[in-house]
Amino acid sequence: MRYARKIFTSLIAIPIAVLTATAALLALPLTRPSAAEAATGAAGLSYDYIMSAPLAVAAEDENVYVLDESGEVSSLADGAVGKFTGETFTPGGAASADKLAAFGGAVYLYGSDVVAVTSGSAGIYEIAENGVALRTDAESSSPLSVGLTGNAVTAAADGDALYIVTESGGRYSLIKWSDGNTETIAVELPADGNVTASAVLDGVFYYATDYTLYSLEQPDGCDTRGGIISMAASGGKLLFTTRSGRVHSYDGSVTETVLGKSGHISVSSRRNTVAFADKGNNRVTVMRDGETTSLPADSPNAAAISYTGEIFAASDNKIVNVSRDAEVFVSNGIVADICFDIKAVDKDIVYALGENGDLTEANGGTAIASSVSAIAPSPDGGVLALGTDGTVTHYAAGDNGGYAAVSSFTAAAGTDIDADRAGNVYVLSGGEISKYSPDGSTSEKLGVSDIDSFEISEVSFAADGYAVGFGDIVTVGLHSRSTDVIPAGNAGTDMLDGEEDKEAYTAFSDEKFNSSPAPSSERADIAVVTTDTEIYPCPAEMPSDTGMIAKGTYVTLVARYEDTDYYLAIAESAEEGSAIGYINVNAVERCDYMTEEETIAEYGPDLRRYVYIVSPIYKYPSEEAPVLESSTIDTDSDYNEFTVAPFVKGYKDAKGGSWYRVVWADASDKNITLDGYMKVSTLSLVSGDQTEPDINGEIRADDGVSAKCYAIVSGEYVENGDLVADRTKVEIVGDYTKSEEYTHIRYKDENGTVRDCYVLTGEVILTEAGRYQIVMFVVAGVVAVFLIVLVTVYLRRRKKID
Repeated sequence: MRYARKIFTSLIAIPIAVLTATAALLALPLTRPSAAEAATGAAGLSYDYIMSAPLAVAAEDENVYVLDESGEVSSLADGAVGKFTGETFTPGGAASADKLAAFGGAVYLYGSDVVAVTSGSAGIYEIAENGVALRTDAESSSPLSVGLTGNAVTAAADGDALYIVTESGGRYSLIKWSDGNTETIAVELPADGNVTASAVLDGVFYYATDYTLYSLEQPDGCDTRGGIISMAASGGKLLFTTRSGRVHSYDGSVTETVLGKSGHISVSSRRNTVAFADKGNNRVTVMRDGETTSLPADSPNAAAISYTGEIFAASDNKIVNVSRDAEVFVSNGIVADICFDIKAVDKDIVYALGENGDLTEANGGTAIASSVSAIAPSPDGGVLALGTDGTVTHYAAGDNGGYAAVSSFTAAAGTDIDADRAGNVYVLSGGEISKYSPDGSTSEKLGVSDIDSFEISEVSFAADGYAVGFGDIVTVGLHSRSTDVIPAGNAGTDMLDGEEDKEAYTAFSDEKFNSSPAPSSERADIAVVTTDTEIYPCPAEMPSDTGMIAKGTYVTLVARYEDTDYYLAIAESAEEGSAIGYINVNAVERCDYMTEEETIAEYGPDLRRYVYIVSPIYKYPSEEAPVLESSTIDTDSDYNEFTVAPFVKGYKDAKGGSWYRVVWADASDKNITLDGYMKVSTLSLVSGDQTEPDINGEIRADDGVSAKCYAIVSGEYVENGDLVADRTKVEIVGDYTKSEEYTHIRYKDENGTVRDCYVLTGEVILTEAGRYQIVMFVVAGVVAVFLIVLVTVYLRRRKKID
């Protein structure tokens, strides 16, 4: 597309940094797909989390591993949580494991066949009721001669030393085994309950009861965050799992939550932002322009993103703006899901679904529907509701302030819903996603299963050799831990950005961006941005490469695309430059043109201007607009007559330049008046007054060559592109006052044409009185003499009387 300097380029790529912050801030970090997956854009691409409650924790050097209730093992290596992809062994063949050990880069799972397991420098120590064995590989283990003084309860290794807590008669003792020798370290350990776990950190032995953490150096103990069931040491910290289903860390003074059972992940995306509501970990993880942050939220059931990029979360019976840590709306019941009306760009309209199935507009508490199981924003504005009976209904605001059903069709009862830009509806039912045509007349299954929730991505982001594209479907598994991606081509999503769509947009823009001038009745529609927005490559909200179009930016609305809210437009962004594309009309406010009276006050009483054809005339007030064909202008004339017409006061282009709107008679038909725009900075204006200048001044350019000429536009002095040669004789119009920065002059150019403009006062001098000034001096002299004669006669007569 020849005009689109910033249109239909590659979608936004958001580089994603894997979180390496403290474990307490772990926020759904990345996993790398296989080479085949990366090559095909297959599933398994995005973020990891733990869906089931953590049971056991183990460590080897700096690597930490977590076993959850589903039997899956996650790796916390390098501060990032991900699915463990190394070797996993189950020496006892336990069908249900609740204990974990790590050695040689592999993990070992144990069940009730052992009392405790721990790994040291020599291998894994397996502590059973009847003895201790050392395992060095997956195939075999060797018994050790360890003198137990009671029933073994828990154990921890430190290098080649093994510590075992035993119980006898309700009393707990600690023994140490090393190099074949057993010694008693403590005959009776302080304990306020049953000892459940132990670990060695920096040479210090720690053990825990249900709610207290002890060490040999701190016999009084400290409170923990729930009953500890497993413990390990790594990176200078203790890590332990609790019965509350969380992993905590302890550095000797502070206990922090590392992660817990997510339980439910809800994904939301809009413009340049993706948000993951992590219910079990009390946070919303936000990805924006390559940055990943975690925002605290109380057990968020869902998240939604406003047009301005603020993150809202549904927490219990309220909706919270977690970007500002502010409560926004309060509900009578628990809010299960929320979404925004995507057409309400200039204000936030939030739809809330209660756990009881009631759908409301949260802003005013307006009831919309009941017996609803899932909601999503409609691409046509309003909200899509999936009824408990499987009916999909589009609700929109009515004229009376309430909501009415616009359309509906029968799908399948389900738990999640979304729609693409073309209106195709996707429903999650029984863990499977089905696609329905906008009217529901056709449907097909996508061939995926075990899905808990999904989102049609409205953001493109990439990392580590794979990408999630605009229109891809991000799915969250019921039991798996990585969010998967169904490419748009496989999902059949239509985001109005296909090749056929682009051909239609190109034809539309070519029609509007031709070089033929418009009749003066079709003046450009100028608007100003009222809320930070973007200009899009297609007439729909989507990733854009033009950057942010800031509030206050001037925009030329060229033409509305069909019956959408999007206009083909030119945005004059000071930060991003002039950009052509589609803009949401709800993000701008149209500007008023000046009246004829205001135009005269702005430019002077004579709006007729004679302009040399030395600068282009544009169809719209932008350097990105087409330059009008010259056939409409009389090229046989040295200059043509234009009239400065009413325009938007204060309009500025991306470079801060000012513009004239001009009208002129068509060269081929003087009865037709045409409309165009000329940059003030490149315009050569000829004075409408061609009388001989009354010379009384001279140009004295600072550089000895020429002085710049200026015009007054919207009260500002703007370069008009002309230069007056040094030593040029000029007429200084009005008073010549050195305290003024600019002085008004008239002069003849090299063609003998009279021009008028302003120059810097420091670059013009007053040389002599002009003929008009001389006449005024003579008149003033005559008047003065006459007054003197009158006074003299009066005084003489008065003296005679006296």
